Amino acid sequence: AQALTVHLDLAEHLGALDTALPPDLEKRFENMGAAARTGNTPAEVARAVRELPGWGAILDAAHALEMEWAGVAPLTDYVTACGDRLERVHASWPANLYPAQAMGPGFDTSHSMLHLAGGQAREFVATLKRLRPDWVTMEGVVPADPLGRDLLDREAAFLAALFDGASP
Repeated sequence: AQALTVHLDLAEHLGALDTALPPDLEKRFENMGAAARTGNTPAEVARAVRELPGWGAILDAAHALEMEWAGVAPLTDYVTACGDRLERVHASWPANLYPAQAMGPGFDTSHSMLHLAGGQAREFVATLKRLRPDWVTMEGVVPADPLGRDLLDREAAFLAALFDGASP
C-alpha cells in the first residue's frame, strides 16, 4: 500500500492535505522535537488524533525525549496522546553519542543509536516494549567502515529485545 508521513509541524495544513489526498492512501503524522515551532507537544499530538481520524501516529522517540528534557512533558504523555493510533516508533537517542574520531570533524546529529546511551536507553526500550509496536524504524548514522558495521550489529541486538522478549 502507498503511504504518506507528514511532520506534525505542518499541523495547520493537515486538514486541507487530508481532503486533497486520495482517500485510500495510508496517512500518518509524526511528532516533532525541540527545534520545531509547532507539532512538538502532547496536546498537539492529541489534537491531530482528534482531527485526523483516518491517520496513524508515529512516535519519534528522540523528539519526545528532547521535549521531556526541555521540561515540556514526559515521553509517556506522548504515548498517551497517540493512544490506539500509535502504529510506528522511530527509535533513536536525542544526542550525538558517536565517537568523534569515527565520524570526522564537524559531524553532528540529534539521532544517535540507542545502544550508545547505555542504561538510560534500556529503560526507554522497556517503555517501548510495553507499547508492542509493529514497526520500529532504527534511526542513526553509521560510518562506512568496520566500526560502522560493529555499531549496526550492536544496535540490531539492542533493538531485538523489542521483539523477542529478551532484555536489552
